[in-house]
Amino acid sequence: MTKKILFLTDHYFPYVGGAELLHQKIAEFLVEQGWTVDVVTTSDPGRRKKEVIKGVTIHGVAKNRYLLMLSGLTKAWSLSRDCDVIQTTTYNAGLIGWIIGRLRKKPTFLIVHELLSTLWFKQMNPLLAGLYWCFERLLIALPFTHYIAVSKFTESQLLQRNIQSQKITVIPHGIDQTLFRPENRDPDLRSRLGYADEDFILLFFGRPGILKGAEFLVKAMKLGVSKNVKLLMLLSAMPASGYHHIKKLASGNPRIQILDSVPREKLPHYLNMANAVVVPSLQEGFGFSAVEACVCNRPVIVSHAGALPEVVFGKVIFTKPGDVTSLSGGIEKAMRGEWEQFPKKEFLWKNTLEAYLKLYNSI
Repeated sequence: MTKKILFLTDHYFPYVGGAELLHQKIAEFLVEQGWTVDVVTTSDPGRRKKEVIKGVTIHGVAKNRYLLMLSGLTKAWSLSRDCDVIQTTTYNAGLIGWIIGRLRKKPTFLIVHELLSTLWFKQMNPLLAGLYWCFERLLIALPFTHYIAVSKFTESQLLQRNIQSQKITVIPHGIDQTLFRPENRDPDLRSRLGYADEDFILLFFGRPGILKGAEFLVKAMKLGVSKNVKLLMLLSAMPASGYHHIKKLASGNPRIQILDSVPREKLPHYLNMANAVVVPSLQEGFGFSAVEACVCNRPVIVSHAGALPEVVFGKVIFTKPGDVTSLSGGIEKAMRGEWEQFPKKEFLWKNTLEAYLKLYNSI
């Protein structure tokens, strides 16, 4: 008998993000295993109200993730009638998932990428941050059937919120190691971007939000860092306020080059061109960018924050999160080759997806 799963998520492919990649991988894997998969999500630009991608039926029901909590209920209620499992995630879609699961008496799983707690107050005004803080605490307090943490760090956050350990399963993300590998290079990229052979290139890529630490990295480049150090930033345009803030902060510094995000299939070319990859986040629930760099055998300069110490390997320099002086010192250590060495860790999608399937079948 064919099993059916209903996914409720704030965003889905082609929206770019680590969480969205995970949801896509799980959904398409379940289709390959013979499951019927429906996804209820936001109507991101370019999405039709209903479309099928690689066997996954996607229903776009709201213009943004906030309206999803209202407009997604009707569609989710209809689709949940004969489903075997409901899979949802932090944040907005999580509440819908719990309500539908409770009313339908269906097993409902919550993927928790990370809990921001007081970090909400770092990125928005106090009133709005307070609302998000309250919503986060409410969501995690709801009695889901099971919680999936993407790292030991996230598991520790759930335990601190008094979630019973037997209701938590840690399933780390996987990395596409056919794409992210040291041999996936563009030999002419360095010269096309205007870098000399003697330049020491740092790479930052991702969202320009305050929690990703891009602002601290730009400021660190002003603190007496060696003149041969060049910073290349591949920034997504969202959030727009963060994007414009970083561009303004970096303006006038000829050693900082800012480019738009590149297609995922080209990202390894930039990773393998760089002398080091910098991940100065205030917190990471997993840390896709750091692990992708490590899989490419790139040295990394990372904050000692969240799950980053748990997932990085190879050549690593740790810095204090949010500390510009520490970050600048870490860059200088990299220039001198003062790396710590950590043993290799495996993050395979095969293991990740089989763990999800095993968990679904166990309920």
